[in-house]
Amino acid sequence: MKTKVTTLPFFALIFLIGLFPAFGQKKVIVIEDKRITIEIEKRPLGEVFRYLMENYDLAIGFEQSILDRNHNDYCFQTNLPFVGRKKMVSTDGSIKLDIEVERIFEAKKHPITVSVVNGSLADVFNQIVPQMENYTWELNNGVVNIFPIRGRDDRFNELLETEIRNFILESDKTVNDITFSMFRLGAFNRWLKKNNLHFNPARTGSSIELEAQCGRKLNAEMSFSNLKFRDLLNKITRIKKGGWILKWESISASGAENIDLDI
Repeated sequence: MKTKVTTLPFFALIFLIGLFPAFGQKKVIVIEDKRITIEIEKRPLGEVFRYLMENYDLAIGFEQSILDRNHNDYCFQTNLPFVGRKKMVSTDGSIKLDIEVERIFEAKKHPITVSVVNGSLADVFNQIVPQMENYTWELNNGVVNIFPIRGRDDRFNELLETEIRNFILESDKTVNDITFSMFRLGAFNRWLKKNNLHFNPARTGSSIELEAQCGRKLNAEMSFSNLKFRDLLNKITRIKKGGWILKWESISASGAENIDLDI
């Protein structure tokens, strides 16, 4: 008995072979090529950034201007998830409640309006940042960096330009471990002492919120060397998601200044 063999034309075979490498591969879209739709009118900056982080995986770093120390309109949450959930059970086990906590932002004098449909990253931030008045922005290591063009604190700029020899964070650590690891950096502590500045790495807020955001475990190990502090913040943020904020916080009765590095 003869066996009948069916063959594909040569050009069709080549076409099919060319398709094989594409199967199972997910196309990676770089941040510059993302198409973004966002329409928000007169809302706090924190809400705008939360939308962009949750829906488009954008990472944002913010360096505060001296001119904006008297308000918190530019606060935003630097860590996902933004919503904390906790199940509470009564003492006899009969009632179970799911409690949800979400950060509420305010924009007393600086509400943000942005309207972009299928636009670029530049389209979005070229609308947002001018409304902040004292800032410009650039993309750095895949993170949107917003920094002052007026009222820049020279001490902050000095810190961000400081060379960091090594930073290591083992895998399976939490977001909270990042802050304490940065606090232990010799270069960071020398900068604090030189400028008579104080920083408390412990985060404040409700236990539900802190657990949901700062208690989140990281799967990736971090190991960076010979880079500027700004680049370190950006590289960490790309891994842990969300953002970072460097800002002035308060001054004590003794004249000591407190700053915050929220990452």
